[in-house]
Amino acid sequence: MDALQLLTQLLNAHSYLVAFFSGALLGEETIFVLTILATQGVFPLWIIFTFSYLGVITMDVVWFYLGRAGIFKLLKRFRRINEAYKRAGNIIDKYSSRGIKRVLLVSKSVYGIAILTLMHLGASKKLSFKKYLVNNMIVTLIWMIFIVSMGLLAGAGYTIATIIFKSVQIGVSVIILSSLAFIVIAKWFKNWLMKRQELSN
Repeated sequence: MDALQLLTQLLNAHSYLVAFFSGALLGEETIFVLTILATQGVFPLWIIFTFSYLGVITMDVVWFYLGRAGIFKLLKRFRRINEAYKRAGNIIDKYSSRGIKRVLLVSKSVYGIAILTLMHLGASKKLSFKKYLVNNMIVTLIWMIFIVSMGLLAGAGYTIATIIFKSVQIGVSVIILSSLAFIVIAKWFKNWLMKRQELSN
């Protein structure tokens, strides 16, 4: 048994944890890659979707309660964090009148402020945890469906490329190009969701 086979077996045996912590700590790009691996039989797809989703929601709750506990007051002492925190506050002030879903969608689309936005929301006594949780679950579910769908398409592209061209290198090239396309389309999809939310309000 070579090292790659051993690593694959270890990952598969702990797929629940891999998916959960990928969602909680590593972000959407990792979930995208895990979905591609699921198309190749490394992981069960339902585990990747379900436990990554739970990981994202769990960590979002942690950030929310850290904000409610006032931890942001300590972080604001650092200049860069304070600037990002003010940026998050500006986004909340700008879009809060259009609904909490709008705020969450915008925060996910702007790099580097998502966590601070969640903490800012937690610090706000006007927003109940129940309302935050329900809206965040809806927004995250929509976003997870999109990520997994893109991963499935990329995985299918890899499979087709390796069958037609009989080349793993071409298949890997398809995955790399798919990953770049994912970043671009993800940005577009977030903007599209925000526009729909704006029109509905």
